[in-house]
Amino acid sequence: MDPYLAFALRLVIATLLGGLIGLQRELSGKPAGLRTNLLICLGAALVTQISLALPTALVAGDPARIAAQIVSGIGFLGAGTIMRSRHAVHGLTSAATIWVVAAVGLAVGAGFERQAALGTALILIALTVLGSVEKRLLGQETVTMILAFTDSAPDPQQLLARGRVRRRVLRSQWTSSPGGVSRLEVSWRGAAADIATVREVAARTPGLSVVSWEIEE
Repeated sequence: MDPYLAFALRLVIATLLGGLIGLQRELSGKPAGLRTNLLICLGAALVTQISLALPTALVAGDPARIAAQIVSGIGFLGAGTIMRSRHAVHGLTSAATIWVVAAVGLAVGAGFERQAALGTALILIALTVLGSVEKRLLGQETVTMILAFTDSAPDPQQLLARGRVRRRVLRSQWTSSPGGVSRLEVSWRGAAADIATVREVAARTPGLSVVSWEIEE
């Protein structure tokens, strides 16, 4: 095949593969969406092909040097999608997706189109199928609830266990108030339905009340 045609064809393949992953992220409402992932994959393929062609054109140089910078350099872009809130860290999946999309583009640019296509299929499975399984089993929201306890209330850990959230707790913090009332602020990874479950348990427990709650996606 003509080398210029092969060069252009690999860019098109990288654009399509990056676009497929980006489309899934766009439909999921993530910050790094269609254009971001498409451009990352295309850029990685372009830089890889140039790095492989430079030693031949200049009769000197290391073909792996420029491509190696993609792996480390893409981390700066991925770090921009990670945000830390008061209760949890968000954007890790988007950052990992950006990194692996760059790897797909690198594979296409190096001439491993079939392997890149397989990698794209596995990425989409991880983002869609495994994402749905994770959401069904654990939920995707960070739920934070403040509970008020009197001295007669039972162990709060037992309450969380009865509310089926104990094993998913991210953080908890006790504060004591005058009059024998203490507050527990607890955050866990789950779903909005967990709030109703814990409130039902709290309503049946003397000396316990739910002060407030909030949900972060």
